Amino acid sequence: MLMPMSAPSILDIGEGEFQQRPVLKRHLAWESFVALARKPSRVQVVDCTLQRREMKAGFLLALAWGLSKRIQSLSAKQRVGIVFPPGIGAMIANLAVVFAGKVPVNMNFTLGAASIEACLRKADIDCLLTAPAVQMKMPNFPWPQSGVVNVVDEIQALPKVKILSLVAASFCLPAQLLAKLLKVPAEGDRNEAGLLFTSGSSGEPKGVVLTHRNILGNCMQIDASGLLPVAE
Repeated sequence: MLMPMSAPSILDIGEGEFQQRPVLKRHLAWESFVALARKPSRVQVVDCTLQRREMKAGFLLALAWGLSKRIQSLSAKQRVGIVFPPGIGAMIANLAVVFAGKVPVNMNFTLGAASIEACLRKADIDCLLTAPAVQMKMPNFPWPQSGVVNVVDEIQALPKVKILSLVAASFCLPAQLLAKLLKVPAEGDRNEAGLLFTSGSSGEPKGVVLTHRNILGNCMQIDASGLLPVAE
């Protein structure tokens, strides 16, 4: 007589099968690049802080990819700090850091100066991506003497021909082929993909590492829940 399988065993088997999915071994840069390149004409983000400014996926992809090349030359460190409120600027900065094969560290600018300095020290960050408008609104932020990068200036300095060429390529070439041609990082798996910091309510803020597997697994779970449309 067969005994019914217990609920914990079913859950364990399901979790084990989930961990075997090939997509969890991929790199966040690859998945982001391909998703944007598949539908370059789609409105990807609407920034309510900039008079509801819209940005399409192809243009977002091109700007972030162009900025990623600059980031590789701006810092030899693996982690790059980002000081932006939610919006287009933050999205471009985060994508660019990931495309560069580095780890984005979004700084919690609501923390006190001492806590922020502790975060910068623990993360070993020597490069902060931000914009003058953000700096003006945060005079108490402990901005370092060097290593503060004006993303607006960097984007404006990008060669227009290269940006437009990449936008055109996203319309003409298959997304995965374009990613291979540009040598977008493809395998991330259990490597660090992002670093978050706690609020520091019990001492100095503590770093929380998220792997590519962590983030891509969350994306798959959101897709499976039906809360967002599944990517094609």
